[in-house]
Amino acid sequence: MPLNLEPRSGDFNPWLKFNGKAGRWYNRDDGGEEVEVTDLLAIFDLATIKIGWIYFAEGEPPQTAWDTNGAVTPKPANMPKAKRGFAVNVFAPKLGGLREFRSTSNSTIIAIRDLYNEQFENALERREGKVPVVKCEKVLPVKSKFGTNYEPKLRILKWVDRPPGLPQSSPQREPKVSSAAPKGAVGDDLDDDIPDFP
Repeated sequence: MPLNLEPRSGDFNPWLKFNGKAGRWYNRDDGGEEVEVTDLLAIFDLATIKIGWIYFAEGEPPQTAWDTNGAVTPKPANMPKAKRGFAVNVFAPKLGGLREFRSTSNSTIIAIRDLYNEQFENALERREGKVPVVKCEKVLPVKSKFGTNYEPKLRILKWVDRPPGLPQSSPQREPKVSSAAPKGAVGDDLDDDIPDFP
């Protein structure tokens, strides 16, 4: 009997990303196609967020060196262009299920830091084992000498039981999500119509 095994044309992991230059979210679906996401609403598994060094090389999987036990890992010598960043699992049926949101940009670091520190870290629901449903409420323009970038503003709408499609992985011990980047200026609100979840 022949093996039912065919080579792939290209390996990829489904992901969610925020384009800070355009101020837009994109989802790479199960077919490998990149699709814009409007009205982002998804579970952000902040209990299992990873913080560390990430290097994105064109056409290659990202190289990573994650912090452990709350301690900052030294920058690896073989990753001289790596930047500090994070990776967090995101889940929503409208995205196709489980996605990974990974970034080293200041705008997304600020958004995740504020979401974690101000809304997630001390929440009673977190201690009860629930996971937060997060909405991108607006995108703010941030001007610098390099031009205008955009910062997403994220808010926890509610807490739900962990769905079967969101694996429970080991978190780093109390990650410190921080950035020295300045806060952005206030911009216009996006459409506030909140779709049902999930």
